[in-house]
Amino acid sequence: MQDWQLPYLGRRAFPAELSDFELRQFFTFDEIERTDIRRAFRSRLRLGAALQLGFLRLTGATLRSMEYVPATVLKLLGSQLGVPAPDLATLRALYRREMTRMAHQSWAIESAGFRALDSDGEALLIAFIRDHTTSSITRPRLEQDARAWLHRNSYLIPRARWLTQSVRAAIRTVTSEDHAALVKAVGATSLGACLGRLLERRDGHTMTHLEWLRRPPGKRSLKTMRLLWEKYAWLKERVGHHKNLPISKERQRVYARRFRRRRSGDIPELPTLRQELEAACFATVMLGTLADDLLRLAEMRISAIWNWAHRVAAEKVTPMRSRTRAEILEQLRRLVADPSLDDASYRSQSAALLVARESAAAGSRAADVREVLCRSTRRIRPVLDLLVKLQLRTDPQHPIRNALEWIEYYHQDKVDCLFGDPPTEWSGRWRPLIEGKDSEQGLRAYEAATLWGVRRALRNGSLWSRPTASSSPSRQRT
Repeated sequence: MQDWQLPYLGRRAFPAELSDFELRQFFTFDEIERTDIRRAFRSRLRLGAALQLGFLRLTGATLRSMEYVPATVLKLLGSQLGVPAPDLATLRALYRREMTRMAHQSWAIESAGFRALDSDGEALLIAFIRDHTTSSITRPRLEQDARAWLHRNSYLIPRARWLTQSVRAAIRTVTSEDHAALVKAVGATSLGACLGRLLERRDGHTMTHLEWLRRPPGKRSLKTMRLLWEKYAWLKERVGHHKNLPISKERQRVYARRFRRRRSGDIPELPTLRQELEAACFATVMLGTLADDLLRLAEMRISAIWNWAHRVAAEKVTPMRSRTRAEILEQLRRLVADPSLDDASYRSQSAALLVARESAAAGSRAADVREVLCRSTRRIRPVLDLLVKLQLRTDPQHPIRNALEWIEYYHQDKVDCLFGDPPTEWSGRWRPLIEGKDSEQGLRAYEAATLWGVRRALRNGSLWSRPTASSSPSRQRT
């Protein structure tokens, strides 16, 4: 069975349209199948039997409605069996006797190798549905998976009502088990407190904390990062102990998505079990989502700061540093033409121009950018403060981890100069500025180098936040 066949499984009537490929796939019979049809039925009954067989292979269920049968299907079957394609009224007349339809369906079931769903098959189906609730507990998805399992195992697909009731029963059982596990792990009091705090109104506002938390972030600005941090800190302080729930990550996302989509006024009408379960999963998933959003915004903010520094360096710093050769020659001509200068003054001023030229030539655009970044504390320090508060995780010996610990120490003591012995082996080109005589400039350079190191660590996955909404290893560290 192919994925494109899934929408047809379980249908009791023909779909509005069938493609040429689907017609050839399910309503085209080989010589052996045509011979079996001729042997089993008289000429006027053969087309009805072929119709039932093709429909069973398409949907995994028997055809119950004759209100609509595509004319292309009848024409194709008639050409294969050597009988004229009837109109729809003739087909209805063929099945006026219930025994004829039942005989055709029984023959089609036996010919296609299908079987009715017995008690053993029901037990296997319920076990299959329970296993698939680890990845999803949405009823339409589970019903589709159940129909696909029945078709793969050659079971006739039962009526939609029975299948829906079976899936709902499985979901209720899983939900009850998840709530019981949550109560055992967290405690009934904590679950009730989590739900109550989410539905409380914020101080001085008309919206609840739930409505505040689910509002999407705004522009990629420092203000947005601070707002996200405020939400993150609020959740971590009140429900941070829900990070490790005894529920699969996939089901946590489903419960959280349901809770997020509900209006605050509708939530109290739900059963208490579902309120507490969805609220706890929402808090856990939202905590990870906020951490992911903060890290993504931090990476974007760092890139924006560096792009700004490159523009400033190109427009202001580099032109001041790099005098052209023509400007040097013009100033030398002025010195030569100045009659008030003696030989010693001329040589000293000429030497000053040429030495400045040599020192300027030794510089680079990257050095100019580092110089600009050392003067942009108001852009770099707020981002570092938020990253330090996130308590990012990495390997114990990772240099960025040690650098962030030193940055936190400096910011807590509110010092403006570099002192102590912070690790600088990883800083590369920043090291001369960090270890220079100017300790204030050294701290600013150390902050800028640390921020760029954080960006690289976020991009290569060696730095991450513990509460994360991502479940795959490739996203847990971004």
